[in-house]
Amino acid sequence: MKSTFHLKQVKNQEGFTLVEILMAVAILIVLIALLIPNLTGGSDKRNAAIVMRSAEGIMSGLAKYKADIGAYPAALQALWDKNAIDSSIADYWKGPYLDTPSKTNGSSPSQNIADQNIAGVIYEYKKVTSSGGGSGTCADSSAIGSNNSSGSDHTVKITAVPHETATVVRDKLGNKICLSDASGGTTDIYFIIEEAW
Repeated sequence: MKSTFHLKQVKNQEGFTLVEILMAVAILIVLIALLIPNLTGGSDKRNAAIVMRSAEGIMSGLAKYKADIGAYPAALQALWDKNAIDSSIADYWKGPYLDTPSKTNGSSPSQNIADQNIAGVIYEYKKVTSSGGGSGTCADSSAIGSNNSSGSDHTVKITAVPHETATVVRDKLGNKICLSDASGGTTDIYFIIEEAW
């Protein structure tokens, strides 16, 4: 007589298989790896890159404007809006020197640029004058306008930058920028426009 051995099949398994558990652990590891840079200052580095890239674009637009007009504008709006400049120099305006920003701050004709990625951050053109002269480079805002004969520095002032972001910018650029503590955990950054004095 032949004996047959039949395994009883379990139709309603409860619990998870080893493969399912390993997949869940793998997904958790990937999510943790994505979150760690944000928890360890990755967002500050990203914001610093945004600030530096934006300031560079604005300074380039200011240089082109000055090359055509012969002077810097009273406000950044003149870089994208011909109506924001005096009619006596309108014939020399060959802009726009900067794309129209998606967010602005202020009223026409003196609108500044509001950062669309970092809440509260504003970019503006600022001529800083000091009785001692102008600087060209500095470590903090008290040095702006202190070392050149004309007594002023042309800057792109960026207001309300989070302290941590400003620190990353300072670490990357050193004395090419000036910092000034502002209220509410923010710092103002001055990018000095390099000129031959």
